[in-house]
Amino acid sequence: MFIPVEPAYLVALNQAPELLDEALKHNIMLVSPSTLLVAVRTINNLWRYEYQSQNARLIADKAARMYDKMRLFVDDMQGLGQSLNKAQASYHSAMKKRAEGRGNLISQDEAFRDLGVDVKCPIDSQLIDKSFQSLQVNE
Repeated sequence: MFIPVEPAYLVALNQAPELLDEALKHNIMLVSPSTLLVAVRTINNLWRYEYQSQNARLIADKAARMYDKMRLFVDDMQGLGQSLNKAQASYHSAMKKRAEGRGNLISQDEAFRDLGVDVKCPIDSQLIDKSFQSLQVNE
């Protein structure tokens, strides 16, 4: 509550010193011309702290949601990595069957050609050489 006449404000406080305490109990701040600027700055600071507090809560909430998303992303990436490793192991296993060891698929296919089977397009000669080298090493 602004009291624009400074002498009236001082007289009121001299006559009733409990006036300030009573006003504060009812969330009323008594101000005079000499205390108005200080009161306005104090109120401004209080509102600024309140806004900062609200922003800090919002930031904390957003950070928690972002952390959860990051955790889910990391979990998905780990699963993807495991799947890629499994796919790579399956690929290597299939490639071994194709070109390595006794009875590999390429050597069996080439045996058909040797028996006179007509093929439209032969297997890459480097793969054939590699499969036959594998046969010789295993023997």
